Amino acid sequence: MTSGAVAQYPMPNTAAIAIATAGVDAFVRTVALELADDKRINSVSLSLVKESAEKFGIDSTHCVPAAKVAEHYRDVLGSSESGQVVLVQN
Repeated sequence: MTSGAVAQYPMPNTAAIAIATAGVDAFVRTVALELADDKRINSVSLSLVKESAEKFGIDSTHCVPAAKVAEHYRDVLGSSESGQVVLVQN
């Protein structure tokens, strides 16, 4: 699953995003306790992706490059852990 860094690092004007992403994080952690048969669930929590920010004309200084986000998704998919919320930071 995908969630967002504003759940951990609030910013002005992101209340709706923060509540949604915090809900995803809580869901992942809780559902992992209920899964059986080696099923897994994890989330990658990220800020705005650098390339997207640039296309929208937004300052991308503190954004995460898409390649770094992809690495985290790959790592989560290759892991045997469940219930993890992996924070992607620049």
